[in-house]
Amino acid sequence: MKSTYYIALFFVLVTSLSSCRNAVKAPEFKTMEHVKFGGMTTSGATIKAEAVFNNPNRMGVELTNTDLNILVNEKNAAHVTQAYQIKVPAKSDFRVPVDINITPSQIWSDGWGFLTGKKVKIHYQGFVTVKALKLNFKVPVDFAQDIDISMFNQ
Repeated sequence: MKSTYYIALFFVLVTSLSSCRNAVKAPEFKTMEHVKFGGMTTSGATIKAEAVFNNPNRMGVELTNTDLNILVNEKNAAHVTQAYQIKVPAKSDFRVPVDINITPSQIWSDGWGFLTGKKVKIHYQGFVTVKALKLNFKVPVDFAQDIDISMFNQ
């Protein structure tokens, strides 16, 4: 009798754990906002932005890192990896600060057009990693936007 009880308990436990993985959804990337000029140094320019995601789960998750390639006019300009420990509430949008360092060569090749009022295409590719129920999820990011100098005055 006891062995039947343990077997039934084992199957209930396995079924419950396997359904938890299906119940957790990866957060969805929505957009990049608040793109601002962060400054200029001899190693390049810094652009600050916020990546906006939505957590569709009924439970909170934790953002653990970002790994993004930044392309300016479809040319590699920067690679951004940042570690975080950001708690994300259930069923909500959340923002992730992103600091982008653009190389001097990229500034010289595309920066003059930008400074004269032409739009520059910024393309963000990569992923962010979030943790839910001790499981890591890589959320893909593939977003492009045209910016001009007026965006830095927001």
